[in-house]
Amino acid sequence: MKYILVLSFLAIFVACKPEFKTPELERNFTSAEISDLKKLVDFFKTNLCENNTSNFNKCFEEFAPKWIENGLDFSTDKITFAELENIYSEINQNTFDEIWDFCMTYQIGPTEREYLDVCSKKDGKYQKFLKDFGKSNKLVEKYYNQIMAAGDFNESGGIISQIWNERKEIDLDNPNYQILISIHILTMNDQFLRNRMTSDE
Repeated sequence: MKYILVLSFLAIFVACKPEFKTPELERNFTSAEISDLKKLVDFFKTNLCENNTSNFNKCFEEFAPKWIENGLDFSTDKITFAELENIYSEINQNTFDEIWDFCMTYQIGPTEREYLDVCSKKDGKYQKFLKDFGKSNKLVEKYYNQIMAAGDFNESGGIISQIWNERKEIDLDNPNYQILISIHILTMNDQFLRNRMTSDE
């Protein structure tokens, strides 16, 4: 009897646990790539949530106001470039290549120079995923169009502020939003830290 009770609770728990998949994800990524995207979301939660919560809604409630107020000063205090490199090594290279590409960035001031930076992969699966997601979401459609126009996440406006302002209408249990937020913040951190490292050389 106890065995049956335990199995029943286990079945209910598994049934209630939200799956990390959506139609947009499944149309644009393989199951292995979706698993890699989940690793990026888990990395975001582990490193940027104050109480190391596994609940993305709670995580965003803690993270967003501090990011909006302090930006990269807040997030780069929590993630080092070595930690970013480590999470990159934990995902398949093909997954990385479907999200990011490397491009030359030109800095005018205070010292004129050019350096290798991480940018949005043109025609990569991640861009196609954002386009697909944006078909049913004006906010994401605008975000996608800004990335396409600039070729860079950095020129995509205050997406975190916009999601925060519309959070009552947004389902952050949806893995699509979790991926968008995580990749945006990790990219911003990478660009900032990579820039700082090359400027110190």
